[in-house]
Amino acid sequence: MAAMSDSVKVVFFFLAAVLLITSSSHGGVADALSTRYYAKTCPNVESIVQSAMAQAVAAEPRMGASILRLHFHDCFVNGCDASLLLDSAAGEKGAGANAGSARGFEVVDAIKSRLEASCPRAVSCADALALAARDAVSLLGGPTWQTPDAFDNGYFRELTRRRGLLHSDQELFAGGKSAQDALVRKYAGDAGEFARDFAKAMVKMGNLAPAARTPLEIRLNCRKPN
Repeated sequence: MAAMSDSVKVVFFFLAAVLLITSSSHGGVADALSTRYYAKTCPNVESIVQSAMAQAVAAEPRMGASILRLHFHDCFVNGCDASLLLDSAAGEKGAGANAGSARGFEVVDAIKSRLEASCPRAVSCADALALAARDAVSLLGGPTWQTPDAFDNGYFRELTRRRGLLHSDQELFAGGKSAQDALVRKYAGDAGEFARDFAKAMVKMGNLAPAARTPLEIRLNCRKPN
C-alpha cells in the first residue's frame, strides 16, 4: 500500500467529508442493484482496474485523490455518466473549477484501454471510473466496498427537493452548519464509523443515474462518443 502524504490526506479527507455530508447513511435503503453485472461479459474487470490503479498510485500517491475527485464531480453533475471525461470545450471538463484543475484522465484512458483489450465493448466508462475511485481509496488506506454496476437516481432526485431519505440528510436540511459541524466532529472521533459510512455514501453516489433522455453508450474511448 502506498504511503499517503499530507497533501493527499487533505484532498482525500476534504472530498470524503463533502461526500458524507451530502449522502452519508445511517439507515437501510433497499438496493436491488447487481455487483455481478460483468461476471460473464468481463470477469476480470476488477483485477484489471485494481492493477492499473495500483501502478498509478505507486507512481504518484496524489493520483488516488485525483481519481476520487473525478468520480465525485462526474456523479454530482447530471449523474454518473462519465461526461466529465469527454474532451469538449463546452463540456464539464473545461467548466468552472474543473478547468486546468481536474486531473487523472490519462489513468482512466489506460484503464479503458486494458478493459477494451480484455473484453471489448463491455465495460462503460462510468463503471470504470467508479471502480477506479474505489480502488484509489483502498490503496490510500481507506475503506473498500462493492460497486453495483447499474444506476438508480431516486435518492438524488429526493435530495434536490430537500427530501433526504436518510436520517443524516434530514439533520443537515434542518440544522444547517451546526449539524454539519456535529457530523464532522462525530466522524473525527470514530474512524470506524467514518469508514463504514463513507463506503455506504460512495455506493449511493455511484448509483446516481444520468438525467432522463441522456444518450448512453459504452464508449470505446472515454474522451469522445463512438
